[in-house]
Amino acid sequence: MANFTDAQDRTWSVFIDIPTVKKLKGHDLDILKMFDGEMEVFEKIVGDPVELVDTLWLVCEDQIKERGLDEIGFAKALHGDALMGAAEALVEGVCDFFPDPKRRAGIRQMLRKSKEAGEIMMDQALAQVEEMDPNQIAEAVLKDSTEKSGEQQGTSE
Repeated sequence: MANFTDAQDRTWSVFIDIPTVKKLKGHDLDILKMFDGEMEVFEKIVGDPVELVDTLWLVCEDQIKERGLDEIGFAKALHGDALMGAAEALVEGVCDFFPDPKRRAGIRQMLRKSKEAGEIMMDQALAQVEEMDPNQIAEAVLKDSTEKSGEQQGTSE
């Protein structure tokens, strides 16, 4: 079972079972298609923090109510590293649901490779930002702003 810790240092369990799958489908979210095709469902959930927290709310709803929290109290503790950990736990929980060990292994391998590629891309992007010259950026922005201002003045005739 996958777990995550929120920003209030509370631990939550992410357990995907048939009732949870049905509950999510009732909210127009087929979580079992998370790793299908172009991974649109994965992107929809993991790529959107609001969608992610809404999904986690549905998955952890019983635990949330047992702790006397409401949706807002739960959501306020999910940001930054806690939100990242929650996303990873949700992905792991969905992966654990599938009965075929080969499918689980394939999904995990695909996720590892995707994460590695994402880290490489982020490192490269950060290196490019580090190489940027703030003076050149300022000059380019001012030039672009001046050109646009001139175009707008010319169109007011």
